[in-house]
Amino acid sequence: MRDICAAVPELDYICIDVANGYSEYFIEFIRKVREEFPRHTVLAGNVVTGEIVEELLLTGADIVKVGIGPGSVCTTRKKAGVGYPQLSATMECADAAHGLNGHVISDGGCTNPGDVAKAFGGGADFVMIGGLFAGHDQSGGEVIEKDGRLRDICAAVPELDYICIDVANGYSEHFIEFIRRVREEFPRHTVLAGNVVTGEIVEELLLTGADIVKVGIGPGSVCTTRKKAGVGYPQLSATMECADAAHGLNGHVISDGGCTNPGDVAKAFGGGADFVMIGGLFAGHDQSGGEVIEKDGRKFKLFYGMSSDTAMTKHQGSVAEYRSSEGKTITIPYRGDVNATVQDILGGLRSACTYTGAAKLKVSYCLPKELN
Repeated sequence: MRDICAAVPELDYICIDVANGYSEYFIEFIRKVREEFPRHTVLAGNVVTGEIVEELLLTGADIVKVGIGPGSVCTTRKKAGVGYPQLSATMECADAAHGLNGHVISDGGCTNPGDVAKAFGGGADFVMIGGLFAGHDQSGGEVIEKDGRLRDICAAVPELDYICIDVANGYSEHFIEFIRRVREEFPRHTVLAGNVVTGEIVEELLLTGADIVKVGIGPGSVCTTRKKAGVGYPQLSATMECADAAHGLNGHVISDGGCTNPGDVAKAFGGGADFVMIGGLFAGHDQSGGEVIEKDGRKFKLFYGMSSDTAMTKHQGSVAEYRSSEGKTITIPYRGDVNATVQDILGGLRSACTYTGAAKLKVSYCLPKELN
């Protein structure tokens, strides 16, 4: 190590990486490294418990690598019967490290982008990724600016009454400020804003200028946000919480996604939704979008999420390098005219009102309690 550092003087980091960071020899080696290389940042690991993290930091490490056996090509847990759930290890070790102004790297266990988000959420300062990057070429991407402005669209189509500002994450300050500007510039329009899943942000959006708030993060049948980002909220719970907040300010909510059958539509209205947004139930019909495909004598239609690679390529030209797809593209059996499906949904709503004694959908707000 002395020879390497002398040959490459611009090195700033030294990583001492062993399978078992609990040996006395390893700890003593970290001490020696710190004494001989005082200006370098020393990384040491791997470990999975708070006590050893504290010992390594006090011995001389700056950053501790956390993880025993979580890697996709690691067999330590099977071969040695030793390991620790990665998120639990990350949380415990991060608490210990941050108490001493140290840092941790969550090393392994990320099989999808959601796992990366969970690692950071568990307190990791850095996340080490292997399997997710395996098999890829190094490639960049191009960020493409969206064409047109809202002002130009409204001027070109003066009969428009509604403006829908639809983003995946309605919690950003930039989004809230944009809603404020839209309300100021278009006072006569009905403004829809989303998506969110909690009452506080619903109130903020309504007070900022929105008339209707879209509720739902990750419930859609072709949405993969919960898997990719590890973020979401059970749709009925989100609808109930957001509806309570909105109705207290004379606002409205749209329950967006999660309806796989007419009963789900009934539950959304029962949870307080003023409107229900449906995608998957209408997919595959003549009136729905998507390309018709014939396979083995049968007809199918494409159905894709608006955050899928298909949608981003179609509407924006490409997928930006800095983000991942949070939707999927699937084929749905061709289902003909949509009228039969609409009648099926309406029939389900009527039956739900009958079961709960509701004369109209607004009264069916008690439905979740009845089902419980």
